Amino acid sequence: MGRLKKTHQERDASSGLATSKSSPIDIQTPYDDLIPHSDEPSVQFYIDAMRIYLGLYEGTLTMEDAVHAAEILKEHPEFAKYPTNPTLVPFNKTFKDKILSNLETLKKFNLVTRDSVKSAFSFALVSPPTALSPTDYQVLLLLEKDPLCTLVDAAAGVGVTPRTIARSIERLQRNLVYRVSALMDMTAFGAQPFILFFKLSEGIEWDMVEEGFALYPFTKNILKTTMTDLGYISFLIPGPEDNIVTFAEHVSDISAILFDYSNLHHQDASGSETNLSLMKDNKWLFSEVIKQIDSDDIPLREDKKMNLLTCQGWQGGLTADDFNVISFYRNALRDPPRVLVDRIQMQGMDYDPKQVAQSVRKSYDRNIIQPFTSFRGVGLSTNFCFEVISNQVWKDRIQRAIVHLPAVTYFLSPLGIIVWAQVPSEHQVEYYQLFRSLESHKGVKSVNPIMTIDLKGSRSELDLTKIWRFGSSGWTVDRDQLDLSGYFDV
Repeated sequence: MGRLKKTHQERDASSGLATSKSSPIDIQTPYDDLIPHSDEPSVQFYIDAMRIYLGLYEGTLTMEDAVHAAEILKEHPEFAKYPTNPTLVPFNKTFKDKILSNLETLKKFNLVTRDSVKSAFSFALVSPPTALSPTDYQVLLLLEKDPLCTLVDAAAGVGVTPRTIARSIERLQRNLVYRVSALMDMTAFGAQPFILFFKLSEGIEWDMVEEGFALYPFTKNILKTTMTDLGYISFLIPGPEDNIVTFAEHVSDISAILFDYSNLHHQDASGSETNLSLMKDNKWLFSEVIKQIDSDDIPLREDKKMNLLTCQGWQGGLTADDFNVISFYRNALRDPPRVLVDRIQMQGMDYDPKQVAQSVRKSYDRNIIQPFTSFRGVGLSTNFCFEVISNQVWKDRIQRAIVHLPAVTYFLSPLGIIVWAQVPSEHQVEYYQLFRSLESHKGVKSVNPIMTIDLKGSRSELDLTKIWRFGSSGWTVDRDQLDLSGYFDV
């Protein structure tokens, strides 16, 4: 027990990737003497990511070639464990200098292990705490309430010129990795999101579990900390309904062997909120309102509406082209249309501006997306995740309460709610205890925490759908492709 089934995994994990002496393409950087080499594919994955970023930053690699190299990285099983696309990392001198400093440390101590090289890249991209100027704070506060606000309207709201707003946004993008993204209703295109929350069974090795699910082609994201046996795995499963049922049966079968505890959450809705009203003079206040979480009368935010996107199910009239365009658009809603068209065409998809505009318009007309703002480096240094299994009354209470957290993303299912929160370290204990206390209430069956998680991305929808078909009811695959058993020798 506890070994990967070799017969299913004969594919070379480094296929198409860099060897110890080469990269996915001929990448040259001014820092090649610092960049290590490795014969271990999982190590080379992170080395290649750094080479792509540095080559792109210094202009020795074109964006077209960088995109091609990033697509090769996505084929590596390591991508499911730590999804990273170096072409999407902002051009930031601080990031670049930290990568070089970390590479110097690796070279000095001859550290070329997966964890050390991964840390050299990922820790370099962590934004340091940044004090916001009064103007930048006002701009960010306004954009939090209205992410798509025009420069002219924002200028009127803050009392400055549109050029001042544009410069402020540039600073926010540089210092806080600020961007406007959107939640997307995948069920509208015939695909169902799931999250499997679990606790490993005694004697089951995490490396085996992680490797198996990383190779499963419907896995979006995998997370477990080293301090606990709790973790979660997210999936996107194409229809029809029979496929959804079959997938759930496969998960149940494999969970009985791998996990001591597991719950498969079928997404009903999702949300993402930030609450900058809690920040005063660059210091975060504790949310007193959230203490009313056990009340039916907890107020909603007065300053903005709730960012909730409900799963509506398959919508006729949508196409695979709509899916492709909206999947690009949802990651950068404030980009000009010409930039969006250029990015899509760079991926080999030939859509003209009119087609792009039509698909974007559909996304709003049909309520397929819900915009939200995201940013880092403002003192929210503690991350945690809670799975709360509860009845509908408590789901509603928790949903109304968590919008008062500094920053939160949440996933609603028939079983309850999963919450990812970012809070300042000085309030970590208070928020943690508040969530744990929910378990004492009738109507809340269990509360399972994962502390100090490293927030990260996931495989994109475009990565997953490359091998899918789009039919009369949206995305689909043959049912036998959903079988999980072949990825584990248990």
